[in-house]
Amino acid sequence: MKKTRVLRLKSKHFLTFSLEEGLFRQLHTRSILEAEREKLQRILANVKQENGQLNREITRSKTYNTKADDEKQRRKEKQNILLDLEELNAKILVIDIDVKRQKRMVEDRHLAKREEAKTFELSRINEKLKIDINIAESKIKEL
Repeated sequence: MKKTRVLRLKSKHFLTFSLEEGLFRQLHTRSILEAEREKLQRILANVKQENGQLNREITRSKTYNTKADDEKQRRKEKQNILLDLEELNAKILVIDIDVKRQKRMVEDRHLAKREEAKTFELSRINEKLKIDINIAESKIKEL
């Protein structure tokens, strides 16, 4: 929202439009974050599934095969998967925090009142500036 628009337009329709625009931006950001979170959760589920399969393969190989090289390779793969899992958990945590913050902003009941107060304050400042300009212009004319 540009300050010049707020200062020039005083209609309630513009105020409603600016609030709707703000809510749209907040909801849009929230939906993007939720989509990213769902995508990361799907990846996390796949990683967990692969991890479980690798654990089963390791236990089978321990009972039937004693090849140390295969076991070492599987352990490395498992460690890499666990590192990826930790990274994904950290990303999901950050996204969850952002989503909760966005939800709090959207669900704020006093948002409209605060926006109206800001608009009123800006219009009051605008009127004061107009009066100061008129006074200054009249002083210039007198000189």
